[in-house]
Amino acid sequence: MAAQAGRNDCPGLFLLQRFWPVLVSWKKHTRCQPLILPPHQGYVELGPYIEILEDKNREWTIDEVSSPAFASQFRPINSKVINLGITASAVWMRLRMEAENPGKEGHPAPRKWYLDFDRDFLEQCALFVPLAGAEENSTRGRWQVIGSAGQEEAGTRPPVALPLEFFLPASFPSPQTLYLRLQHSAALFLPLTLYSGEAFLAHWKTKMFGYGIYYGTILAMFLFNLFVFASLRERIYLFYLFYVGSIAVYFLFFNGILAKFFLPDHYQLHQVLNFVWLGFTIFWGVYFARTFLVTRKHSPIIDKSFIVILLLAAILIVISPWAELAFLNQFSSILGTVSPLLVIMAAAICWHRGFRPVVFFLTAWTMLSLGGLVFALTYRGILPYANATFNSFQIGSGFEVVVLSFAIAHRMRILRREHEKVKDTFGKYVTHEVRDEILQSRIPLDGEIKEVTLVFSDLRNFTALVESTPPKEVVKIINGYFSEMVAAIQNHRGLILQFVGDEIEAVFGAPLPLDHHPLHAVQAALEMRARLEVVNRKLASLSSVRLSHGIGIHTGQVLAANIGGFDRLSYALVGDSVIVAARIQELNKNFKTDILISESTKAAIGPEFDLKEIETTTLRGRSQPLKIYALK
Repeated sequence: MAAQAGRNDCPGLFLLQRFWPVLVSWKKHTRCQPLILPPHQGYVELGPYIEILEDKNREWTIDEVSSPAFASQFRPINSKVINLGITASAVWMRLRMEAENPGKEGHPAPRKWYLDFDRDFLEQCALFVPLAGAEENSTRGRWQVIGSAGQEEAGTRPPVALPLEFFLPASFPSPQTLYLRLQHSAALFLPLTLYSGEAFLAHWKTKMFGYGIYYGTILAMFLFNLFVFASLRERIYLFYLFYVGSIAVYFLFFNGILAKFFLPDHYQLHQVLNFVWLGFTIFWGVYFARTFLVTRKHSPIIDKSFIVILLLAAILIVISPWAELAFLNQFSSILGTVSPLLVIMAAAICWHRGFRPVVFFLTAWTMLSLGGLVFALTYRGILPYANATFNSFQIGSGFEVVVLSFAIAHRMRILRREHEKVKDTFGKYVTHEVRDEILQSRIPLDGEIKEVTLVFSDLRNFTALVESTPPKEVVKIINGYFSEMVAAIQNHRGLILQFVGDEIEAVFGAPLPLDHHPLHAVQAALEMRARLEVVNRKLASLSSVRLSHGIGIHTGQVLAANIGGFDRLSYALVGDSVIVAARIQELNKNFKTDILISESTKAAIGPEFDLKEIETTTLRGRSQPLKIYALK
């Protein structure tokens, strides 16, 4: 009764006492179910049948791990994919197999099997298959060894080519236990699959077909855009080519293709080059994005972040031959994750700020990021392993490369349309020669000291014309006047800087250098005088008002530069000479003249013009007197 009362007082303790030995026994002796291998089975995913044992010191032998003393130390992985991350340990795997019809007489000869890891090389890999007649847990060491059985340090011997090929009896009377020893400096992410010969051949053909589509697409995009670059000479195509080429080479290393055919005995070099080309891929991808999005203009903060990513990618390239692989894996993973997210953020900002060519670009990088995200989740066992999920990053990059090609074409089409619009508009103010020089960036617009000749022209009697003439007619008259004056200035290779009301500011000798620019300026002023007469003859039928203008010309040094705010710049001249030219123009009212020039301009044009010296005067706002001359 007392015992019964105790059990009733503490039922939890009773259950623990009752079932704990059973739980401990089950935990200690639980094993994966053996793999029953049907005679006609094509392939089997081995994850659910695999048990693993970590050898931290990398010192155990097959006789030790296959002995009864180690039997209880193996643990199941309970997953289709073996994902141990980056580890310095050796990993032992155990697989128990049974035949569907054990001991059946007259069964076919032993079948060839392939143990596939979905990669082409492992640093060290050895499969231990019991020889005929060997008993399970035998310690006599009678094993057939396939692959590399050595336990040397990483990189001291060539890697093991995969898959591993071996034979199994068509039938066997008792369970067979296979052991697999792996050692790899990179992440151990292995979807283990057992294939029959026929099934593996079909799998290999499908895999090669997928590679053919991917690399064929990459090559087609590369060659097409190489042709476009050769035709247009646009730098953005060159950066795209660098990026696409880096992607192609990186995945050739990632898939083991280059190592298999070109570096079969240099595994360590293969690992180093894998990280080097990943660094190049990140570098050129970000550099291409920075150029495409013009982040220096649209988002200076993101642009600085891009510069940081470029520096980190360069560091990855430089340190890859010397750094530990574990560090390189972590460093490159973080860099490869942050970079596309930053690019997408920059593209979204540019879209928000009205940069419409970004639509295809944003789609392309979103595809790449989604592919990378699916691969990362698959790599960490969150998503189930499948060919589509395992190769999602590569698939995403393939779509990205294609869509980026459309993005560049779309961007060039929009920018060309805008360029033509600017070209047409700009061509109304300067000669075509000057326009083309400026738009093709052959003229430094960031500031330079130049000697030029400035011309200021101010229309007179305009107020009286406005008061006596209908508004629509006024607009026609003023436009006709400006058209005549612009033609006169451009005929002598001058540049219209701006219209301010009824005033014109023009320059000769900037931004293009112009020999004898004072002479061109004076000749333009004389033509402006003649064209004003044409305007007045047309005006005579509309109004009794006769227009006149005053022109001031001065030669001197100025600072020629782009002046303005972030969103709006204009080519302008700054300096004392600009003020002097404007003040000389104002003096025409005082002296009843229409064209006045400074002494510096007179000295440069020579004696061929009829000039009248005006009394020495002091300009408004200046203390030094100045000689000026009227052009007859």
